Amino acid sequence: MNQNDINRAFTEKVTELLDRGYQIYPGTMGGSQGEIAHVDLYKGDEIIRVLLDHSVGHGEKPDGIRLIVGRNTDRIRMNCFDQLGNTIWNSHLEILSEIELCQIGENYYTDAKTGKTIQEKRDARRRARRETIRRDLPDAFKCAALKYVQRQPRMKSCKLSDIPRGTRINRSSRGKVTPALYCYEIEARGKTFRLLAPRND
Repeated sequence: MNQNDINRAFTEKVTELLDRGYQIYPGTMGGSQGEIAHVDLYKGDEIIRVLLDHSVGHGEKPDGIRLIVGRNTDRIRMNCFDQLGNTIWNSHLEILSEIELCQIGENYYTDAKTGKTIQEKRDARRRARRETIRRDLPDAFKCAALKYVQRQPRMKSCKLSDIPRGTRINRSSRGKVTPALYCYEIEARGKTFRLLAPRND
């Protein structure tokens, strides 16, 4: 689904209400609460808002949009274009229907369930890439690292037991890990020391 499909779905929701006898109500359509777009329609004293708003995935799925049809629950002065007193708050809507779409490309959206699956795969690839970039070194490395650490300020009395971990970090290019060394990291007494590899470029 792309933006044109979303525009069409938004238009269809508005058209459906018009076909049911609702009329567009400009009196509550002024201003914005950060949404993408909204259209208010009324029949009698009832006001329905068709709302296109942003959605946040909170790390579980990609961010995207929500297409909401909701009934107004705020007190509104009908037949009055009073912008100060006629605000329909999006957070107060009684939701009648909702479609959530996750953005997975520059102009491509999918349903929330598929979006969550895609996010999980992306996270797994990032973790795998990080594990490939960073590799814990054997205890033999700590013996060599100890001499370096002891030469650092206030670390002369450092012992081998004070070094829990040594890590090799490879370079990455365009999202891919290369065999080239970027640096070594040494953890000792709550501090991290980094030995950068010389660059050949």
